[in-house]
Amino acid sequence: PEDEAEAGEPEAGEPEAGTRKKSAGKKPPKLPPTPVAEENLKKTLPPPVPAAEENLKKTLPPPVPPSQSRPAEPNWSDSFFDDDYVSTLDMPGSKKTRLEVEFMYSQLNLKPEMKVLDIGCSDGRHAVGLAQKGVAMQGIDTSVPFLLIANQLAQEAGATTTFIKKDMREFTPAAPLDALICFGGTFGYFTDAENLDLLRRFHSWLVPGGSLLLDVMHRDYIVGQLPSRMWWEGNGCMVMDECYFQYAENRLMVKRNAAFSTGKQRNYQLTVRAYTLREITDLVESVGFTILSTSGAVYSPGAFTGMLSPSIMLVLQK
Repeated sequence: PEDEAEAGEPEAGEPEAGTRKKSAGKKPPKLPPTPVAEENLKKTLPPPVPAAEENLKKTLPPPVPPSQSRPAEPNWSDSFFDDDYVSTLDMPGSKKTRLEVEFMYSQLNLKPEMKVLDIGCSDGRHAVGLAQKGVAMQGIDTSVPFLLIANQLAQEAGATTTFIKKDMREFTPAAPLDALICFGGTFGYFTDAENLDLLRRFHSWLVPGGSLLLDVMHRDYIVGQLPSRMWWEGNGCMVMDECYFQYAENRLMVKRNAAFSTGKQRNYQLTVRAYTLREITDLVESVGFTILSTSGAVYSPGAFTGMLSPSIMLVLQK
């Protein structure tokens, strides 16, 4: 064997070759036991990090008690109706405004001194027109540019009106009102739950027997017009609207692209809920309104012609 051939004189303390050969087949002696890996890991790792939930509790503000009311959630429309948006509009002429004001006045059976609120009053042309007939008008809107135009229009017309910057979801009138106007596609910008809550709020704002003129987009009409693409010239800009219908949500989607003479470009996206006659009828009746009349357009008061009617205009009574 190789180990015997290489064996020389044994060194002190070294066993003889025969002994080495005999012990060659033995297992090596066991080393002292190594500390458990888990124990070593505990000594080298930093202290454990507190649970993520505990860390989150330290960084989040305390919850709002249920008794406190929360402000309305921010919405795309809060920043949509700015100066640039106003520039893109093709403002209705005085003839159309007069027709709409006469429709409102007659359908709501308004009288001088009646207290009326225009919800989402835009440029104030309807509120000013009704104020010129002696109606005590107020208007609310979230758009500062629109409210500035409305105040200027009222001054030029010598009409006494009050315009307030307020989200309709957070507004509460100082006293019950004789009538409300929600016209021109103002209703439907929010979620279905918020829209239903708004109808409840509108009902609570009225005196007993008070009326609401509610104008909503007619789904059966609008789906027949889409998809579409429209171009027009605004105030110092060229505008293109691309319109689609979101069938799952029953919402109109408008993508607006505006190119201004200054070289600036803006892209907007607008979404509005459209209703069938049955849908909106069920909603208003569920909050306590009685339907007095249904119109499909201002030029045909009291007449609704199904798919040919672009809007659903309801006169409702508390």
